[in-house]
Amino acid sequence: LPPVVPKFKENKSTTIANKITVYLPFEEQNDILNLIAPFKDYDFFVYHKFETLSVKDNIHLCPFSRNGFLNDLMECGGVITNAGFELVSEALTIGKKILLKPLAGQMEQLSNAKAITMLSLGQVMKRLDRSVVGNFLNLPQASPINYHYTAEIIADMIDLRAWTDMNRFVKESWANVNIIF
Repeated sequence: LPPVVPKFKENKSTTIANKITVYLPFEEQNDILNLIAPFKDYDFFVYHKFETLSVKDNIHLCPFSRNGFLNDLMECGGVITNAGFELVSEALTIGKKILLKPLAGQMEQLSNAKAITMLSLGQVMKRLDRSVVGNFLNLPQASPINYHYTAEIIADMIDLRAWTDMNRFVKESWANVNIIF
């Protein structure tokens, strides 16, 4: 089935192209700040283990907050993150360009990054790399992927007790999704 993501109500007119949401919780804070500091034409909203919200030039240091994060995700033009499934799925759903830095030794992350690359849905960097970030920032906006609301499909399966007809639900859930596999 497609990923289970929240129902987003995005308005493209609220997208701020030079706003970038950064979520790299397994990287050192200083390494992240050094990575993005040269890109003064962009506003970075970095979510990490910060105690309070603060701003240093064009970099917003944001403590973890699901609501704040989702608001920044909705407004941003792109996302720099690890290659976990949930955030990548959310970003693709609402049409955000993505730059992934998979965690070394994490098979799921490596597989997700490979799939994103093969489907031409985003960029990948093996290590924190300014030149890759620079190339990513210059990419055009992404188009949203119109997944069906998978939670409703799963609820219907449960409600109908349709355990033996999984193929029907899988086919219906991928119908009209604008990615080619």
